[in-house]
Amino acid sequence: MLDLDTLSRLPYAVEMGDAWRSWCNLAGEDAPEATALDLGVFESSARAWLATAPSLEPIELESLVSGIERICLELAARFCGDAIRNAYFREDRSRFPSPGAHNLHRATGQLRLAVSARARRSACENIVRSAWTTRTVAGLSTPAGS
Repeated sequence: MLDLDTLSRLPYAVEMGDAWRSWCNLAGEDAPEATALDLGVFESSARAWLATAPSLEPIELESLVSGIERICLELAARFCGDAIRNAYFREDRSRFPSPGAHNLHRATGQLRLAVSARARRSACENIVRSAWTTRTVAGLSTPAGS
C-alpha cells in the first residue's frame, strides 16, 4: 500500500496548511467545541520552518496561510462524505455508536478550525511576512530572496 500524502510533492501551501492544521489545533480532531488556531504555535512553527525553508516564489509565500483554511475545508468535506459512505475514516464506535456520527463530529471541528483560521489570517500573514523578511540562513540574518 502506498501513502500518496507521504510520497507525492504537493505545493507548500498544502503541505504546510496540513501541518499547521494539525499542530495549531491544540484541541485535536475530536473536540470541535474547543477548536481554534493557536497563534503561538503557528508563530513558533512558521518562524522555525521559514528560517530553513527553500527559496520561495512570492506566490508560494503568499499562499501559505490560506493553505490552512483550504485543508480544513477539504478535510471537513471528506469527513462529511465519509459520514454518509462510512468507507474511509475509522470511527470510534464506543464514543459514537451511530455510523457516521464520529465523522460528522470531526467535520464540525474542521469547519470550526477553518473559521478560526480565517479570523486569524491577517495575523498569520503578518507572522509569515516578518519571519521571511528576517529569516536566518546559517546563523546570519539575510534579506528575503537572497
